[in-house]
Amino acid sequence: MEVVTAGLPELSDLAKHALQRGQVHGLPVISDLQDLSPQEDVWSLSHRVGLRDSVQDGLKGQIMPPESLSSLNALAEEGTLAIVTGQQPGFLCSPLYSLYKAMQACKLAAELTEKWGQRVVPIFWNHADDHDVAEVHHSYIQNRNLDLQKVSLSGLSSGRRPLSEIHLDEEAQGLGSIRAFLQQNFGMYPHGDEGVDLFMPKHGESLPNAMTRVFLKLLGPMGLVPIEPDWIRAPLGQALAQVVELDGARALNDGGDSDFAPGIDPSNASLLFHVGKNGRTAVRWNGTGYEIDGQTEPIPSNELAQRIRQDSDSWSAGALFRPLIQDLVLPTNAYVGGFGELAYHAQLIQARKATQTPVTSFIPRVSAIFVDQESTVSLQKGGVSLEQVLKAGGELKPVEESMQAPQVFTDIRQILDDAKSALNAQRAPLAAIEPSMDRSLKRASDAMSAGIEKILATAQRIHQNKGGKTGRHLRRLNNRLMPRGKPQERVLGPLEFYARYGPEYITALYAVLPSLSNEPVALTIETPKSQ
Repeated sequence: MEVVTAGLPELSDLAKHALQRGQVHGLPVISDLQDLSPQEDVWSLSHRVGLRDSVQDGLKGQIMPPESLSSLNALAEEGTLAIVTGQQPGFLCSPLYSLYKAMQACKLAAELTEKWGQRVVPIFWNHADDHDVAEVHHSYIQNRNLDLQKVSLSGLSSGRRPLSEIHLDEEAQGLGSIRAFLQQNFGMYPHGDEGVDLFMPKHGESLPNAMTRVFLKLLGPMGLVPIEPDWIRAPLGQALAQVVELDGARALNDGGDSDFAPGIDPSNASLLFHVGKNGRTAVRWNGTGYEIDGQTEPIPSNELAQRIRQDSDSWSAGALFRPLIQDLVLPTNAYVGGFGELAYHAQLIQARKATQTPVTSFIPRVSAIFVDQESTVSLQKGGVSLEQVLKAGGELKPVEESMQAPQVFTDIRQILDDAKSALNAQRAPLAAIEPSMDRSLKRASDAMSAGIEKILATAQRIHQNKGGKTGRHLRRLNNRLMPRGKPQERVLGPLEFYARYGPEYITALYAVLPSLSNEPVALTIETPKSQ
């Protein structure tokens, strides 16, 4: 493991403040486990048993490793605490940091169980209530030409339906064609077909269902318990009603330190949602009561709380209320999240006090770059360092081109220029017949030019692959370590690496991923060669 900083985004002032002082706005921010203490157990035994039973019902039909089942049963026991993390369920379980957050929660839970002599279990909150399909309906892979390629589910667009209600259809979402493409792209690797079968959603699954299944398979042996909100809607509704009734919205708007800008502006935020036949509708605080989008009559806090208690299935929390609801329902000792999440978790101290919600510690998630064996070879062959790749932001190029471009590229471009000139010369005579034909001819000429340029670009990449060895290695590094100029963990998913290394990728990665780190880390693992 190597600590890396070159080329990666600098921490925000809020993050620096939190790490230096160990808190922000009164929220404990943990960078050393010595600073974390067990939370007081305020959850009744009947609540715990009900929670365990509800999650167990939600997991029916899933294959639960014994370690995961043990964690779930422990939730029904007094004194058990949890390390909680969560993320929106992305297609193919991307991006990578979703996996890293879940792994980190598992490692922290195991270390704290040993340290305290008190059971601590890892929980992954699967954000199935989210409705932003555009954020999660795609993934990126590095294709066989080492180019970055977007893979998307068809027939889905952003709407107001929660992700849990969108069940994927083999034909409508093009699952068969996507599966065939992925098998073609990764089938050459020892675990390619196995990886595609694991990560691809099944017919009838939702994206949250798919992530639950995969994370149980990969991290269930580390004790992880995935939870989808639909499984525990009744206790979530009671907690949401408590937050609403005890003026959580007013405390959010009135409290807080002004040293840092809020992560989410509470004055116009969607604090909760009403879920009806047309999907989710935002509910906001207007200073004196709650307003449902599209309705003009404000609702007093106590009346809205009563509505939620009577029909908990029809309500869900927004981003600012979600941590409060989680910590009222789950025996949370600490939450693992990114610094973007820290910004709005830090707004909640006054709201926690007002709504009688425990103050749980925040643990920054580990930011990691996985340098696999192919990338290690390319760093050597390309004659570059990891630092150079990161600093270049995915735009690293060879110092000298290894092969001169073939003459055919120049000839085709000359033919294209001549053809465009000849066509442009005919625009005026054509316009004399019909004025609109001038623009039609220009559009056709532009389309022809774009088509030829696309063919030339493809031919150039293939040419570089065949003869430009250095260029090929640098392209692998650019698109695998800094895809789209962003850190790998924000773009790629785990299928990329599972296809190459199989289950050993997960166990080896789990072994080297630190449970705490204030700096990004580069992880290199040794995996057994397939027989």
